[in-house]
Amino acid sequence: MKPCKSLPTALILLYLVCSGPHALCQSGKGRAVNAREAERVSFCEMMRNPEQYYGKKVRIRARWCRGFERSYLYGRACNDIGSHAWTRLAIADEDRASRKLLDRLIKARNRSFTSRADVTVVGELQEGRFGHMNAYRYLFVISSIEEAKPTPGYHLCD
Repeated sequence: MKPCKSLPTALILLYLVCSGPHALCQSGKGRAVNAREAERVSFCEMMRNPEQYYGKKVRIRARWCRGFERSYLYGRACNDIGSHAWTRLAIADEDRASRKLLDRLIKARNRSFTSRADVTVVGELQEGRFGHMNAYRYLFVISSIEEAKPTPGYHLCD
């Protein structure tokens, strides 16, 4: 049997693709989060000083806009496009409370398939290019949803 010379190269390539903040091989299963460890910070404060919060577990209150080619958090007091954070879900399978709140948000979509809600979430901020057409400088990886209250109206998002 002939040894495969390209196997080490393929393994190294697979490792590079599946690691780092822009990993293509996301497992789909989040890890359980101890929300008590999360520092409470205002969304606008986090966006004014993002470098202080990269990779740290934080608890924020923000408005979440979800719809066709959109899923981002923003603060009503700092609602300019540079202060929006694209979202990615990393909720553990066993976190039934977060999953129930997420289901409620999905069901609250309006006729344009857009929903918005005031939320309290736990997660981590990352920097890069994210979202539809890489339009967002920040990513907030949501590991837990603690509160979600859909906001009424058929507007896209504030």
